[in-house]
Amino acid sequence: MKKLLPLVLALVLVLTACSNDIPEEKQGSLVVEDQQENLENPAEQPQKEPAETEEPQKENTLPEGARLLGKLGEEKIFALEAEKEIRPQRFFDEDGRQYLEDAEITAYELFDSDGNKIIPHPVEDYDLSEPGEMGNEDEYLLICSYKGDSYVYKQEDGYTLVSHEKSGPTGEYLNGFEITVYFWGADRVTRGMGLLNPDGSVFVEPIFYRIEAPFDDRIRLYYGVHPIDIDMMATEIIDLEGNVICDEYNAIYFYYMEDGSYIGIGYNSSFNEVKCRDENGELYEEGCWLVDKDGNKISTKYKTADVERPTFMGDILSPEEIFVIKTLDGETIEMPIKEIAIKE
Repeated sequence: MKKLLPLVLALVLVLTACSNDIPEEKQGSLVVEDQQENLENPAEQPQKEPAETEEPQKENTLPEGARLLGKLGEEKIFALEAEKEIRPQRFFDEDGRQYLEDAEITAYELFDSDGNKIIPHPVEDYDLSEPGEMGNEDEYLLICSYKGDSYVYKQEDGYTLVSHEKSGPTGEYLNGFEITVYFWGADRVTRGMGLLNPDGSVFVEPIFYRIEAPFDDRIRLYYGVHPIDIDMMATEIIDLEGNVICDEYNAIYFYYMEDGSYIGIGYNSSFNEVKCRDENGELYEEGCWLVDKDGNKISTKYKTADVERPTFMGDILSPEEIFVIKTLDGETIEMPIKEIAIKE
């Protein structure tokens, strides 16, 4: 046994030396393996912290039932029904004449793709206007209406209100009646105008495109499917009691002179989209006539009749200016306005 002791000691020394010669990376891999083995019992291991570069994934928070309304620029707009209400709405008959009738009106809330409400109130009608469209040079606009009010929002870091026109009295008057407005839709051409009596009651419902006072005791109402295009509109003349004096013409023009005299021209076309009919439902005769302030014809029928130069609303003409008439047989007649003007 004593002879074996030096041999055992030598063997221990050799094994110790071999253990000290293991490369460091081999030792490292062993540590990793130990960690991997220990992960078999995750309850004993500390939880791994999320990496700083990881971001929580956004959830789609659009309300259930929201539908895509359209795009303004690169942004999608969604709508969700918010409310329903029965109230008068403006409609047009087959002749283009307007009337009021109770109807169910639906209003919608508007959202972006993340479910954020983009404006603070519902809308009943809308228009998405992008740069290059008529009247819009370089802005992205959301135009909408709600309960007769008109709103214009500019898309810029969200939506900024740039215009709000309220329905109701305007503070402007015609022949003692206050003008009222009501926006029946988002498009500005859907604006309706009316009149209030001095006591605040309705004299004319706000369903006409334009209202003017050609004389102190007459009011002219424009109606139809477009407020500017003569081929899509017609006129009525009423007195201060609301009686319809004339509804025969698509257009009636009046020209005034300094002495208070005037010339009236009534024009009616069977090609007009808005039809003018008599009390029997028959279309009024097509043509052009000189008329008085009540629309009564004071001439034979002409092909055309007008002043020689372009004029603008409110122009006061000289009695010596030339009036040009083209007859049905092709003759052209020119005369100073004073020769045919009416003096009240």
